[in-house]
Amino acid sequence: MLVPQKLERSLEISKLCDKIASLDYDIYCASVVNKNGRILETRLRNDSPTTNLSSQQFEMLYMQRTLQVTMTREFDDKLDLLIIP
Repeated sequence: MLVPQKLERSLEISKLCDKIASLDYDIYCASVVNKNGRILETRLRNDSPTTNLSSQQFEMLYMQRTLQVTMTREFDDKLDLLIIP
Protein backbone atom coordinates (compact mmCIF):
# COMPACT_ATOMS: atom_id res chain seq x y z
CA MET A 1 0.00 0.00 0.00
CA LEU A 2 1.39 3.36 -1.01
CA VAL A 3 0.95 6.21 1.47
CA PRO A 4 0.73 9.68 -0.07
CA GLN A 5 3.80 11.78 0.69
CA LYS A 6 1.77 14.51 2.43
CA LEU A 7 0.14 11.99 4.76
CA GLU A 8 3.49 10.38 5.52
CA ARG A 9 4.98 13.78 6.39
CA SER A 10 1.99 14.58 8.59
CA LEU A 11 2.44 11.31 10.48
CA GLU A 12 6.15 12.03 10.96
CA ILE A 13 5.35 15.49 12.35
CA SER A 14 2.73 14.01 14.66
CA LYS A 15 5.17 11.38 15.98
CA LEU A 16 7.86 14.02 16.49
CA CYS A 17 5.50 16.20 18.54
CA ASP A 18 4.52 13.16 20.62
CA LYS A 19 8.18 12.33 21.31
CA ILE A 20 9.07 15.90 22.29
CA ALA A 21 6.03 16.33 24.54
CA SER A 22 6.78 13.05 26.30
CA LEU A 23 10.35 14.00 27.23
CA ASP A 24 11.03 14.32 30.95
CA TYR A 25 12.03 17.98 30.79
CA ASP A 26 10.19 21.23 31.38
CA ILE A 27 8.64 21.03 27.92
CA TYR A 28 4.90 21.52 28.15
CA CYS A 29 4.03 21.97 24.52
CA ALA A 30 5.42 20.73 21.20
CA SER A 31 4.11 22.40 18.07
CA VAL A 32 4.90 22.68 14.40
CA VAL A 33 3.78 25.83 12.61
CA ASN A 34 3.96 26.88 8.99
CA LYS A 35 5.70 30.03 7.73
CA ASN A 36 2.58 32.07 8.49
CA GLY A 37 2.38 30.89 12.09
CA ARG A 38 -0.57 28.56 11.49
CA ILE A 39 -0.50 25.44 13.66
CA LEU A 40 0.11 22.23 11.71
CA GLU A 41 0.40 19.97 14.76
CA THR A 42 0.54 20.48 18.51
CA ARG A 43 0.80 18.33 21.61
CA LEU A 44 0.26 19.52 25.18
CA ARG A 45 1.17 17.73 28.36
CA ASN A 46 -1.71 17.34 30.81
CA ASP A 47 0.15 19.36 33.45
CA SER A 48 0.92 22.18 31.01
CA PRO A 49 0.27 25.73 32.22
CA THR A 50 -0.86 26.45 28.66
CA THR A 51 -3.93 24.19 28.86
CA ASN A 52 -6.05 27.23 29.71
CA LEU A 53 -5.32 28.79 26.29
CA SER A 54 -7.90 28.34 23.57
CA SER A 55 -6.87 27.13 20.13
CA GLN A 56 -7.46 30.67 18.83
CA GLN A 57 -5.14 32.09 21.50
CA PHE A 58 -2.49 29.52 20.62
CA GLU A 59 -2.72 30.45 16.96
CA MET A 60 -2.42 34.16 17.78
CA LEU A 61 0.63 33.43 19.96
CA TYR A 62 2.34 31.48 17.18
CA MET A 63 1.48 34.03 14.51
CA GLN A 64 2.95 36.78 16.68
CA ARG A 65 6.12 34.77 17.32
CA THR A 66 6.51 33.92 13.62
CA LEU A 67 6.19 37.59 12.70
CA GLN A 68 8.77 38.52 15.33
CA VAL A 69 11.29 35.95 14.04
CA THR A 70 10.70 36.98 10.42
CA MET A 71 11.25 40.65 11.22
CA THR A 72 14.41 39.89 13.21
CA ARG A 73 15.88 38.04 10.22
CA GLU A 74 16.01 41.35 8.36
CA PHE A 75 18.83 42.39 10.71
CA ASP A 76 20.86 39.17 10.55
CA ASP A 77 23.36 40.52 8.01
CA LYS A 78 23.87 43.77 9.91
CA LEU A 79 24.22 42.04 13.26
CA ASP A 80 26.81 39.59 11.91
CA LEU A 81 29.13 42.57 11.50
CA LEU A 82 28.85 43.34 15.21
CA ILE A 83 29.85 39.87 16.37
CA ILE A 84 33.52 39.64 17.22
CA PRO A 85 34.96 36.13 16.92
